[in-house]
Amino acid sequence: MDSYPNALFIPCAAHSLNLVGVNAAERVLAAKLALGQIQNIFLYFHGSTSRWQVLESKLSLMLKGQSSTRWSSRSDSVKALSSQYWDVIEALIEITTSNTFNAESIAGAESLLAVMHSFKFLLSVNIWNEVLSKIEICNQTLQKQNQNLEFATKKLAALLSWLKEFKEIGFIKCGDAAAIYANEIGIDVNSGFEDKRRIRRSRKNRSDETEDNITTTYISNIEKFENEFFNQLMDNLIQEMDSRFARMKSCCDDFQFLWGKGLENFAEQEVENHVKDLCSKYENDFNQAKFVDEAKYIKHQVLTLLPQEIDLPNTGPLDILRIIYKHDLQSCYSNIATALQIFLTLPVTVASNERAFSKLKLIKTYLRSSMAQDRLSNLAILSIEYEITNSISFEETISAFANAKCRKVVI
Repeated sequence: MDSYPNALFIPCAAHSLNLVGVNAAERVLAAKLALGQIQNIFLYFHGSTSRWQVLESKLSLMLKGQSSTRWSSRSDSVKALSSQYWDVIEALIEITTSNTFNAESIAGAESLLAVMHSFKFLLSVNIWNEVLSKIEICNQTLQKQNQNLEFATKKLAALLSWLKEFKEIGFIKCGDAAAIYANEIGIDVNSGFEDKRRIRRSRKNRSDETEDNITTTYISNIEKFENEFFNQLMDNLIQEMDSRFARMKSCCDDFQFLWGKGLENFAEQEVENHVKDLCSKYENDFNQAKFVDEAKYIKHQVLTLLPQEIDLPNTGPLDILRIIYKHDLQSCYSNIATALQIFLTLPVTVASNERAFSKLKLIKTYLRSSMAQDRLSNLAILSIEYEITNSISFEETISAFANAKCRKVVI
């Protein structure tokens, strides 16, 4: 920041989305408990090769473990259990009725069967599966190459919109689906819940504490579960999404007058205000007076040069920048070109960079502890750029190397 005081810090979108799920689940005990029970099921089978073989004979997609650092692993774990719920139950039943397993294995299977025969747990798995699958879709799209801040903001806005909609209708939807499936496999829809909770509420006149002025309200098991699990989880997810991605949205709003609906709809005074705000943040990068003139005229220039298949409201920052460079207009719209370049180079995620560093752990193992720096760097580049590596013809490379090292002298 000392060298580049105008540089904006944009948190990695993929990591921030990971923290959204982590923090939201940590604050909801019932939701965290459900994920822990799913992990216990995986650990039970994974802890024994014989138990794993029984499970493998029942499933087409094996259960997955949950990682403490990769939130997306929870999506795979929940999906594998949700789509094969009865098959896992059958594997547990086979273990409890078999004579080949010891008492510890049978007791563990009985304990897990009690959990899985609970409608409360089945409903929890359904809710988590719906939520995590949508978060995973967004997470995967954010990690693709050639992403820019505008696309990332739109994808996150779509996820937030879905979460708000799911909060209104999701519990009933998941409850109905879980009830239908529970009836098919013979699970009581009232199982797993505690007794009804009694709440005493007094009237506004607290000075009169007679029995007649005290009302008693009963909350059903399903309502209590909805409040303690679903509502709290959704509220936390929405709150985390709003707070963690506010900076990204604010940054996108600073530049949005240069493309799309902002370029089409903003009045001249609004455009001028946006230019002034941007110039105040990047004092040394723009000529404010020239920038204002460019911003007021660029809309008409783009409309004449825009391909017929693209409408102005659907343009993005890259489309506008391509038009400027394609028609050699960067000298006429130098400030706009600079602003678009600044925006397009703002990072969305550093996940791909971290994967590159993760390769080092796979390459330099304890068996290769004596590897020198040059060889490690070369192997890391080959592993990171695996697409280019796979396209190389080893026969041509070996032949070229042999010819270059040939020491035979023709007499």
